[in-house]
Amino acid sequence: MMDRVAIIDDDKGLTKTLSDLLKENGYKPLVYNDGRSALKAIPRYNPDVILLDLKLPDTDGFKLYHKIIDYDPGAKIIILSAFGSVETGMEAAKLGAFDFIEKPFSEEKILLTIKNAIAQSKLESEIIQLKKESLARYNMVGVSKPMATVFKLIDKAASSHAPVLILGESGVGKDLASRAIHSHSRIDGKFVKINCAAIPAELVESELFGYEPGAFTDARKQKRGKIEIAEGGTLFLDEIGDMSIHTQAKLLRFLEEGEFERLGSTRSLKVKTRIIAATNKKIEKEIKQDRFREDLYYRLNVIRIEIPPLRERPQDIPVL
Repeated sequence: MMDRVAIIDDDKGLTKTLSDLLKENGYKPLVYNDGRSALKAIPRYNPDVILLDLKLPDTDGFKLYHKIIDYDPGAKIIILSAFGSVETGMEAAKLGAFDFIEKPFSEEKILLTIKNAIAQSKLESEIIQLKKESLARYNMVGVSKPMATVFKLIDKAASSHAPVLILGESGVGKDLASRAIHSHSRIDGKFVKINCAAIPAELVESELFGYEPGAFTDARKQKRGKIEIAEGGTLFLDEIGDMSIHTQAKLLRFLEEGEFERLGSTRSLKVKTRIIAATNKKIEKEIKQDRFREDLYYRLNVIRIEIPPLRERPQDIPVL
C-alpha cells in the first residue's frame, strides 16, 4: 500500500508539481486547495504526511494545524511557507510540526523530509503496538532492549518449574513480573505473596510454614503456611533479602527436599510449590556480609531476572 501524502496549498501550479513528484517516487498524493476541503477529507483518508501551506484562501494555516491535531494528535505535518521567518519557524516548532520548509524548496529536500516523517510515524506505530502487546501479555510496559530481555526471561521462567530470582530497585515491576510468570505458567494453583520486609522477622517463619496449636503463646489453632496454601501454584517471596538467616535455612531445606514442618510439629509435609523470590538489595553484597546464605542464593538463582530502573532505559519513557 502506497504511503499517502496530503498537499494543502492554493497554488495549483505547485500542487501539480508536487503531485507529479510524489507519484514518481511511489507516494499517493491527496490534493486540497483550501482548508475546508482538507479538513473534511483528512479524517476519511488518514494521510501519512501532511504538507500544509500557511496562506490559504479560507483560513490561516496555523488555525488549520490545530484542527488537524485535535483530530489526530500524532499527525506528521510539514509546514510550507513562502513568507518564511525565524518567528514563523519557531512557531511551527513550538506547535510540534514535524518540520518547517521555506518556499521555494528543492525536490531532494521535500522528498527527504517526507521520507523522514513517514519513518518516524511508522516507528511510533510500532512502539504503540509493542506497548499494547507487552501490556496485554505481561501487564508491564517496555519497548527497550533491556525490557525485551526481561520479557524473554519471563516467558522462559513461565515454561519451567525452576525457582526464579528477580532483582531490581523498588518500583521497577518485580511484583508484576512474578505475576506474569505465574499467569503464563502451566499450573492451576494460586499465586500467593509474602512481603518479607512488611512482616516482623520473627513472624515470617510462621507465615511461611504455618504452625500447630501450642507452637507459641497465641497459637490456639492450626494454621497452614503460605507455602502450603500455594501448593500447585506460586509462592512469591518479595524482599527476600529481609528474611532472617534462621528462616532462610528452613526455606533452603524446602527448595532442596520439597518438604517442611509447621512450627510446633515434627511431621514433615511435602508440597509442590513454585518459588519466586525478589529483592531490591545487592544480593552478592548481602552474601559477603553474611546477611544472606550463599547456598540459598544458588538455589534461587536458577532463573535470574534483573529489571533495570527507568533511568537506564530512556527509550521506555515516552511509552509510559
